[in-house]
Amino acid sequence: MHFQTLATHTGQTRQGAGVTATPLVDRSTSWAFDSMAELDAVFDGAAPGYFYGRDGMPNAVLLEEALTALEGGSHSLVYATGMAALASVLAVAGSGKRVLAAPDLYGRTYALLQTWLPDSGAEVRFVSSQDHETVAGALQSWRPQLLVVETLSNPLVKVSDLGWLIAQAQQVGCMVLVDNTFASPYLCRPAELGADYTVESLTKYINGHGDVLGGSITVRDPEERLRLARHRAAFGATLDPQAAWLALRGLRTLGLRMRQHSANAQDLAAFLDAHPAVARVYYPGLPADPGHDLAARLFGGRGFGGMLAFDLAEATQPRTWQVMDRLKLVLRAPTLGDVATLAAHPARASHRGLTPAQRAAIGVGDGLIRVSVGIEDAEDILADFAQALES
Repeated sequence: MHFQTLATHTGQTRQGAGVTATPLVDRSTSWAFDSMAELDAVFDGAAPGYFYGRDGMPNAVLLEEALTALEGGSHSLVYATGMAALASVLAVAGSGKRVLAAPDLYGRTYALLQTWLPDSGAEVRFVSSQDHETVAGALQSWRPQLLVVETLSNPLVKVSDLGWLIAQAQQVGCMVLVDNTFASPYLCRPAELGADYTVESLTKYINGHGDVLGGSITVRDPEERLRLARHRAAFGATLDPQAAWLALRGLRTLGLRMRQHSANAQDLAAFLDAHPAVARVYYPGLPADPGHDLAARLFGGRGFGGMLAFDLAEATQPRTWQVMDRLKLVLRAPTLGDVATLAAHPARASHRGLTPAQRAAIGVGDGLIRVSVGIEDAEDILADFAQALES
């Protein structure tokens, strides 16, 4: 089936007489059994069923089934937040290991890799995923055990050549973690390219309506699913059933929304690229963008996503805040993937935990504005930025 058909029909309650077409919310925290033998069989995994909500629940499982179908993996697990999912992978696959990572990651991912993970005995090195020569050299000489990249980097929307990176990592037995949040499974399915772990922030495009916190991991190896499930249960990073229900409802329209996000972002990027108040636009949909050809191949003509960033010609914090404060339709909010267009100042939001030198090294300056382009009429989005950018 095609993507939107899968999104519409996967993760449904088992069919039968009198079964609702839309899943119900099951808020039970535990399940009772007629006998200890039945309970024991479910505990062992020898029989299907649920026993305690922290270990699994109906709404979460329905969402996991839908995500597995859309991501192209073998199993998925859902978590209370995207960062909980990411931290779980790092704990299971990165603790005490050699970890190679791209430096231009989401700020809190970078902080986890630089501060928390080394406390486990891990050694972490950072290499740009676009620098293939250096990546290949590090993989061959250092032999890392985990590679961490983003499909589209946060916030500069740089494109990673996932097929090449995964092939190079596999040659040296290195597992690969891909944060696919900016792209979503509509644009890219890293598991089908060989990624061991695909992480999504369900909060963003998959739910898409700004009313859920959640995260997911999709794996190719069933054994990895068991390791992650044990870790999730032990640390209590379980997704609430109501949140799982809302995320599954949002997922139903993912393909429709991503097409509109991408079309609007394309229009806004072209507008900003021609504006005298803008020094540079970061969007792979622009033909001049360094990642344009790669993104066109990687995303198979489905668009280039709804995320873009731009540097103001006057790259100072006062000017940046002036432009952002003038926005009337666009919301100032430090998140992304909502139906509404959102603007953020990465230096003071997603990357505020980094030092000025660290931000400068990855291109996050005071004049950078990140935009999560929504699904409004494009003319209204462009008009709002036009008036905000007036001198």
